[in-house]
Amino acid sequence: MRELDELKQEIDRLRLLAQRDPLTGLLNRSAMEEQVNRFLEDGPAGLFLVMDVDEFRYINDQYGHPAGDMALRELARILGDSFFAPALCGRVGGDSFAVFLPGTCAGETAANKMEHIMGGLARAGQALGLGNRLRVSAGAEFAGPGDTFFDLYERADAAMRAGKSERKKALYFYEPSMKPGADGPGTEDSEASADMKYISEQLRESHI
Repeated sequence: MRELDELKQEIDRLRLLAQRDPLTGLLNRSAMEEQVNRFLEDGPAGLFLVMDVDEFRYINDQYGHPAGDMALRELARILGDSFFAPALCGRVGGDSFAVFLPGTCAGETAANKMEHIMGGLARAGQALGLGNRLRVSAGAEFAGPGDTFFDLYERADAAMRAGKSERKKALYFYEPSMKPGADGPGTEDSEASADMKYISEQLRESHI
């Protein structure tokens, strides 16, 4: 009987490990998708946020990949300190993170949370020797009837990319004009602009 209990505990431990991102300890992409969809099946209310580290490639190139890893861990720590259960926090890509707040959530509350996160990142960046380089761009979308993880991710990601081109607020909420392919700056334009900024910074650094 004792052996059976130990086996069950080990199975549970391995199941939890399989759901976690090994670098940050947050939920991984598949676990995040599964759990968000489970919440959406019970009710469509919720707010989905997606964010990524601005100019993360520059951090890796200038400060080294270990510094980049530490930056991601710090962002994960700050997210964990800012959002509590039943909120879900996950790493959904290289430097991309997502947060899902089930139930009714005021947009102003989420925006205030992001302001707090930005402040925490500024302090962490200084502590890591990155200066003011550790910043994120974030987008958000409210869940509606029939939405899935992918639907919310796509729209919040579009809002985030629109915000990257403006950089006036900590959090941008999705609007139909932000949809990829709609009039206005799209994903490809935003990425090209970010690449050009990165190249300019590299050239400027080489002349210092």
